[in-house]
Amino acid sequence: MYDIRKSLEDYKVLYNIIRTYGYEDLTDKIDICKVSKLLNEVKNRINILNLTENLNKSENIAGLLGMALDKIEFNFTKISESELIIADKFRETLEKTRIELERDFDKKDPEFVSLYEELKRIFSKKNIEELTSNEMQGNILSLEKLRVEIKKKNSTNEKLILKYENDIKFMRIHKRIKESNIENINDFDLNKMLLNIKHKVDEKLIKNYKLIDNRHFFYGSITPIIAKTSIDYNVILTIDQIQFITNKILEEYVEERKIAG
Repeated sequence: MYDIRKSLEDYKVLYNIIRTYGYEDLTDKIDICKVSKLLNEVKNRINILNLTENLNKSENIAGLLGMALDKIEFNFTKISESELIIADKFRETLEKTRIELERDFDKKDPEFVSLYEELKRIFSKKNIEELTSNEMQGNILSLEKLRVEIKKKNSTNEKLILKYENDIKFMRIHKRIKESNIENINDFDLNKMLLNIKHKVDEKLIKNYKLIDNRHFFYGSITPIIAKTSIDYNVILTIDQIQFITNKILEEYVEERKIAG
């Protein structure tokens, strides 16, 4: 396929050179429209082959599907023209599911990983273009169920984000703490405590944002804030638990710093 693409691209370059020098007797013998159409088809086939291969390897299946839906024209060979409406519904459901998955702000959540793996399972079984109409209908039902679950999860995340003044970092921190072995604190108290910690950490960074760049010093600055705040809110934490929370806060701020540049 790559050799064919190279040959067709060379053919187009040659045609342009011939036309530039005015050799009309030669250009008339070349159907450049057909060459362009063939080249587009070959590129499309290469994209589909790459998608099929990468779906089993990549950890970013949602991103891959996004690129596929933007760049690839799927030709479902096993369905009749009257069944194309099913193919359109399949594409539409796939796109809605992909968008909902991309909206998730917490891709380390075990629930997200599980939903992500389910999407991967659906598309790892067979080449997309080889799906029959019945298989597509089955996938539509699976995708719609998956989309509803993802949407519900996103809604829960968004409500928690609001409790942290729209700071996505602390939504994730809250969830990592709840997933850990820290059982002696409820959601309400954890929210109050983390919000207080957030304000104090942010206040430090307003005075000196470069503090994040020195991870060891930043870690040492966060730890006493967590220890004192837990005492203020009558939450008994062990040293290991304080270190765990410190690490989660450090990770989120450092990652935000990387993204911000």
